[in-house]
Amino acid sequence: MLPRNLPRIALTAMLAIPGLAEEPDYRGYRTDRAEDQRQLEQQVCQMVDLAGIARVARTLAARPHVAGTPAQAETRDFVLAEMAKAGLATDVAAFEIFLPFTTRVTLERTAPGYLLLEIDEPPLPGIDQTTAANPLPISHGYAAAGDASGEVVYVNYGREEDLDALQARGIDLAGRVALARYGNLYRGQKVRNVQQRGAVACLIYSDPRDDGYFKGDSYPDGPMRNPRGVQRGTVKFGAPGDPTTPGYASVPGARRLPPGESEDLPKIPSVPISYDVAVELLRDLGGDEVPQAWQGALPFRYHLGPGPTEARLKIERDEQYRTVWNTFGRIDGTEFPDEWILVGGHRDAWCAGSADNVAGSSIVVEAARICGELARQGKRPRRTLIFATWDAEEWGIIGSAEWVEQNRDALRQHAVAYLNQDMVVTGRNFNASASPSLQEVLLDVTRVVPHPEHPDQSIFERVSADKPLKPGVPGGGSDHAPFFLHLGLPVSSHGFGGRQGIYHSRYDTPDWMERFGDPDYRRHGANAAVTAALLLRLANADVLPLDHVRYAEILESELAATREAGRDWPGCAATLDRIAEAQAAFATRAGALRQALETCDLGRLPAGTVARINAALRRVGPLLTRGQAGEDPTPFYQNLVFGLAGGGGYAEMRLPGIRAAIDARDEDWLRREADLLEKQLRAAAVALSSAGDLLGE
Repeated sequence: MLPRNLPRIALTAMLAIPGLAEEPDYRGYRTDRAEDQRQLEQQVCQMVDLAGIARVARTLAARPHVAGTPAQAETRDFVLAEMAKAGLATDVAAFEIFLPFTTRVTLERTAPGYLLLEIDEPPLPGIDQTTAANPLPISHGYAAAGDASGEVVYVNYGREEDLDALQARGIDLAGRVALARYGNLYRGQKVRNVQQRGAVACLIYSDPRDDGYFKGDSYPDGPMRNPRGVQRGTVKFGAPGDPTTPGYASVPGARRLPPGESEDLPKIPSVPISYDVAVELLRDLGGDEVPQAWQGALPFRYHLGPGPTEARLKIERDEQYRTVWNTFGRIDGTEFPDEWILVGGHRDAWCAGSADNVAGSSIVVEAARICGELARQGKRPRRTLIFATWDAEEWGIIGSAEWVEQNRDALRQHAVAYLNQDMVVTGRNFNASASPSLQEVLLDVTRVVPHPEHPDQSIFERVSADKPLKPGVPGGGSDHAPFFLHLGLPVSSHGFGGRQGIYHSRYDTPDWMERFGDPDYRRHGANAAVTAALLLRLANADVLPLDHVRYAEILESELAATREAGRDWPGCAATLDRIAEAQAAFATRAGALRQALETCDLGRLPAGTVARINAALRRVGPLLTRGQAGEDPTPFYQNLVFGLAGGGGYAEMRLPGIRAAIDARDEDWLRREADLLEKQLRAAAVALSSAGDLLGE
């Protein structure tokens, strides 16, 4: 039975606990305001309402709410009502995007022996939440329509190295059906890889070795993937956003590509399947045994094929444009209303989406409620807070990307940071990622909020007792990407992870969450406290606590690694030397600014000087990108320091332009990339120097 009577529970503020291992550092605050902020963050922890979070989460996950459907429109209206009830001004942003729905999927094994493969996920006995009908058949978002048949070839994870290994064995994918397992690579890249090798269709299944019984008990007995569980998901290639309006917002009058001309859409049909279905295709494959690293956990030896197993996949879809809706709640700042702190999480899901991403949406709503209540008490933030829920993230980070493209120059001018909440509660292990300039302040906030299972310790203290808590740098795959990888703005994410096998499946329900992910919503509550406290820490500081020393350290380390990658290429070292000189200047200015901030009496600074310092600090991240105000907004990935491996997917890549030029051994390309990076690093160093000089005054 699900727990229904959750208390309105106060998370006791860590700062009141004797023996706290490490005091938070309120950098950027005047001495008198630091104490006020300390007390405010204690109050935030005491205001968390677990019963309220559970109510919001259960409401949002009551049934499947795919982007573009009436059920998703209901979540829009519910979130707007919750924001208004909390006292926030509300708004929406609508975009008309190409969003084709699959209408019919037929998968058949045509040899050896005919078998119509039933790919549906069945409801689970006794769990009513798994009975809700999905408006779409099991499918991939943006999967191409088509009717394709051929011999099956097992391609492991569908990586380039996997396909190269098959080619080395003389196995050609041309005219064949690729069978890939999920993991190690974004699913869209799997489809693109096999498409480029001539495959006529792609089937992607979840192997129990990766997230099923090999890892633990299957749902409902445990958290791992049920034998009939299917991982839906988009297979759109390329950058976030509507594939028919690359680089521009999908607003009335926008120029559009015909969908058939978009390079971001696959040309071959694909479908996700469960491992129960994959058995019927894998079991009779002939050819060579797989390499040992390719063997999954199904109870027979895998073979590569091709054949004698043959399959036919037929997909039909409509070709519609549909409206998606982002929602916003806003609390205007009292002193710096034109400086914005944003937080968001996507609201759409492939099914009920309790973990992905009702958890994130409910935390955004709870943080809004807390900040709204504080505002009613007369404790309004000094900067403006914006609480967003994004639509169509699951289809390719579309709602947030369209809004960022629409508001590109305003965000460059006004935004301080964006905090993302996506699939942030699936277990007990706290983790965090952030742009280098936000890592220290994020760690400081985790020194304030109690750990949900060990409330006598802060999150930072408890996690660091086992291993030092060190945030990584975000990669791709969620709504932070348009802010960070497109505009260069500081971003962060934090949450509690754990074993799970319900990702993008019918079984991602409140029942799963309350059995395994977070039985009493305390992890949701702790995450909401971190989110609200971090928002207010950034909103109320005199000088923005953005520390670029860590940014300089990462740059220095990555330049050393890049130098090693190009060590056998004459001229590469001299080119990198120029960048290293600019990096050194950036590092010097970042260190001087940190020291000035630590020693300056902020109470003596005139308000106009503080505003100029913060304007300079806000410029630093956007300066380290290709696109500046008024310039051509394409390509989407503009961050010069952080990018994605292969230009898409999830995996982070440092110095993407420099690395790509070195990999291509293209001297002219390397020179252009080096010139741009050196120029922008020096401009960013000037901004840091300006802020430091103003502090020195």
